[in-house]
Amino acid sequence: MDKRWTKEWTEEEISFFAAMGFSVVTWASAEHSLDLVCALIFRKYGGNAQAPRLPKQLEVKLTFLEKCLDAIPRLKKFRREGRNLTKRFKRVAKKRHDLMHGSVANLGLPKRGDGYRFHKFDYGRQDFRIRRFKFSPSDFEALSDKLMRLDTEATVYLGKVVDDLAGRSAKSRPPHRPPRRQNPAKAKGTH
Repeated sequence: MDKRWTKEWTEEEISFFAAMGFSVVTWASAEHSLDLVCALIFRKYGGNAQAPRLPKQLEVKLTFLEKCLDAIPRLKKFRREGRNLTKRFKRVAKKRHDLMHGSVANLGLPKRGDGYRFHKFDYGRQDFRIRRFKFSPSDFEALSDKLMRLDTEATVYLGKVVDDLAGRSAKSRPPHRPPRRQNPAKAKGTH
């Protein structure tokens, strides 16, 4: 590789990239479970009467799930937990969206633990504005914790829907426990 394009990465930069990657992978896992829940409801519970096609965007998926939970009697037993799951997705989504779609404005931390500065385009109907924000190691730690919890809850919820379709009660088998992951924001050398 051309030496002009290489550099020695600091421990903080490596931790930053690890936290970003962890956020991407954990969010994708949680949203994958949501996708499967929506697909099962659409195809097997009559959700196709609530929407003309399977939803693809996050907000549309969450609205679809909420609508189906209210409209389909067989889903009543999943209503409270499903509503809690959609609320959790909504709470975590903004911070995750900012992080994934913002642009890092600095790659070296000015001071240990100060955080990375981001720029983000926020689009309106006719224009946009640039918003600036910081994301510190403690912000990464908090987001990672929320993402791990969201991923676990989404996976467990999916398991309950699958069990219901298979005619199994939740008590007939041990609860699904996703593998425990180490939060990279809490790993050695992140602060």
